[in-house]
Amino acid sequence: MSVYPRPAFGQPGAKSVELWSPYTPHIPYVLPQPDYPITPVENFKLAAARKTPVWMPNLLLDFQLLHMSDVLEGLVIFPWESKEEVVFKDEFGCQWKYIVSAGGAMMDPDGTAVLDDITKWEKIVKFPEIKFNDSDFLEKSYDPDKLFVMDVFQGATERLISLLGGYGEGMLAMAEEPEACADFFSAFVEWEKKQIDKLFEKYPIDMINYHDDFGTERDTFFSEKMMEELVLEPTRQIVKQVKDKGALFELHSCGNIGRFMKYFIDIGVDIVQIQRRANDLPAIKRQFGDKIGFCITDDRISRLAHETPTRLEAAREVVDLYGKNGGAYVRTFISDPEVAWEVVNELYCYSREYYDRERGE
Repeated sequence: MSVYPRPAFGQPGAKSVELWSPYTPHIPYVLPQPDYPITPVENFKLAAARKTPVWMPNLLLDFQLLHMSDVLEGLVIFPWESKEEVVFKDEFGCQWKYIVSAGGAMMDPDGTAVLDDITKWEKIVKFPEIKFNDSDFLEKSYDPDKLFVMDVFQGATERLISLLGGYGEGMLAMAEEPEACADFFSAFVEWEKKQIDKLFEKYPIDMINYHDDFGTERDTFFSEKMMEELVLEPTRQIVKQVKDKGALFELHSCGNIGRFMKYFIDIGVDIVQIQRRANDLPAIKRQFGDKIGFCITDDRISRLAHETPTRLEAAREVVDLYGKNGGAYVRTFISDPEVAWEVVNELYCYSREYYDRERGE
């Protein structure tokens, strides 16, 4: 078995690359540049197919990621770099507040709901026109060797909730007016499919990362019966559309949603992006890892980032817990440049050694 060298941060002659995370675009990273035996996109497709990859894919090094609001006119662009709270409206007229401490936006409690009665959605909801902006990404930045991922917000339930002004209102609507909700979901998905069609017409997308939150950290927002009767079919349609175009489908969903895993598998989701703090992710990977892949955001690495030996142990633990037979990639959120170098380097080298052993080399 080969043992791969770990060049130190700032070591003379060490190959490096300067990158920006799509989630922290104001933080530049100088990361080790591995000598890849195959391209990152080839390696990722092995992992996604649950075949032994060469290394565990890492979002920072191996991905190129755009949000649909980067390339389509009129869609909201979150003010990621703002140091102050910002109130803004999205393309449907829903009002949001960017929360600096959370690094994300929430529905503004001082805003007014676009819709106060789901049965009136046909008269009130206006589906935005879909047009491209003048993005020069393909000409200046696109790298065909990396996995090109398009982030797509929002799924049908998230859009229903934002229009009605909150999860309480959304869940009541689904319980009290299921037919009206089903009609809205159907119309929304048809609009969203047109949007996704336009994205594929212009961009060589390898994977769609589709966002629809289904739970709190205690449990799902709604029952399995409601999932089966209202939410599953519109989600299935989006999954099918993406996969029919030859791309992978990743579902981002916050909350304790382990009981929905069987549905994600049934409709053909390739990868789930779920929270470890809300789910027993190692157990879910052991139970379902032969049928579906996982994005691993392990907060233990971030919590231990400033404890030198421990952060490397945490990086190795991610590979040991989730690496078996592929089916996993990792993303990290570390602001310190030296720590990011060490963790990314260890994840790459240790996972190469792990998969060499899995192949019996």
